[in-house]
Amino acid sequence: MAATTGPVLAAAAVRTLTDSFQAGAPQIRYQVVAATVVAAVGLALAERAWPAGARALAWALLLSTLMIQPPGRLSPIEVLLKQIGELPAAKPEKVA
Repeated sequence: MAATTGPVLAAAAVRTLTDSFQAGAPQIRYQVVAATVVAAVGLALAERAWPAGARALAWALLLSTLMIQPPGRLSPIEVLLKQIGELPAAKPEKVA
């Protein structure tokens, strides 16, 4: 298997698990599946022409998946911290 396939599959797994935790039930988004297939095939082909660059792009994909917060959702790191209880809860508003 190509060296770029692992990080791409890990990024897809992280996104799927994050969506599932936020929804409260198992959830598979078909956009993630399609993007994973396209990215894995594209990077596997790019690896033949530019091995170091394709591996760097694959790992950058995984890191950006972990750290970037999609609109209206928590980032995977924030979901992890929330699950283990390290993310501080929102401060309640003062009632007059």
